[in-house]
Amino acid sequence: MTLPPPIDWREAGLGIDADIPEDRRVTGANWRTWPFNRWAFQHTRRLVPSVPLAGADRPAPLPERPAGLSTLRFADENDETLDWEAYVASTYTDAMIVLHRGAIVYETYRNGMTAATPHHLFSVTKSVVGLVAETLIADGAVAADLATVEAVPELGTSAFAGTTLRQLLDMTDGIGFDEDYANLDSDVHRYSASYWMPD
Repeated sequence: MTLPPPIDWREAGLGIDADIPEDRRVTGANWRTWPFNRWAFQHTRRLVPSVPLAGADRPAPLPERPAGLSTLRFADENDETLDWEAYVASTYTDAMIVLHRGAIVYETYRNGMTAATPHHLFSVTKSVVGLVAETLIADGAVAADLATVEAVPELGTSAFAGTTLRQLLDMTDGIGFDEDYANLDSDVHRYSASYWMPD
């Protein structure tokens, strides 16, 4: 499958305001599809209910040690050689930061993104939360067998009520959820229709 070329939402004139032409206007029905998602993933709060999370009052600065990733070369799915910059440019990346041993070795922002721009994360959220939880377990700050409802009391009346943190992290909690995107009757599509499709 050939993907359309990445575009910058500003150059494409995408947005949500009434003065934007209809063929460029982002709506609740199209915000997750190309090209509208180029704007929408940085402006999700204007489309669906969400709450901003405040950053740390005094974030710990990370040292910068650029690693020269631009010298990397590899083959793409068509067996064509790409350098790092060509690869990142082809992936619809809005922002990327690469850390190694606590230092920033690569950082880039594209498509109107800045270090302060909020961006929709989708399932990346669970990966970050899982990594933090595993770090806390490894440091002895949290027990792996902690009951889920002790960590998140709001889940006390949900299917997660009898589970542990370890079961959630290992995805062995036994809670059924069909995430088959090809099946339009799957749980993921019912979930999406109730929240992700505001129109």
